[in-house]
Amino acid sequence: MPGGPSANHLASSLTATPKCYMLSTWVADTGAHELKKGCGTMKQKTPLDLGRREQQIMEALYDLGQASVSEVLEALPDPPSYSAVRAILNNLEEKGHVERKKSGKKFLYQPTVARKKAQRSVLQRLVTTFFNGSTSQAAASLIEMEGAQLSDAELDYLSKLIEKAKKGGR
Repeated sequence: MPGGPSANHLASSLTATPKCYMLSTWVADTGAHELKKGCGTMKQKTPLDLGRREQQIMEALYDLGQASVSEVLEALPDPPSYSAVRAILNNLEEKGHVERKKSGKKFLYQPTVARKKAQRSVLQRLVTTFFNGSTSQAAASLIEMEGAQLSDAELDYLSKLIEKAKKGGR
């Protein structure tokens, strides 16, 4: 996943018990495994369980790549307190959405999943939940949505995707 904040993390596996977990991530740059251990239950990544502030913080992290609590705070509209941002980042880490690394006296946070992969995961869940798994119904709803203005270039792009799908080249 070139260009993503987690581009060097190619594979992860999670071993969990009700009290402790160990996350093993293979890092392409070093060819080694990083182990992250902790106690408490590490929740599986579920993109749609994010609250408004969590979504804003994830957007800030995707835009920044990696950031300290202060940097995230500066990127937020109508920001809460420093301690609130730190608590939300800790919750996101517990849920498996972000990871943190020590950098000098502070921690830097970054998403654990590349933005494009997270977008696809959220869309898949949305299509399954609200459109009974029908991609065409979801796409039609987006195109017919009030205020949706598609340029000629966007319409051409969509036409090309449809033609490619018809030929079996999804």
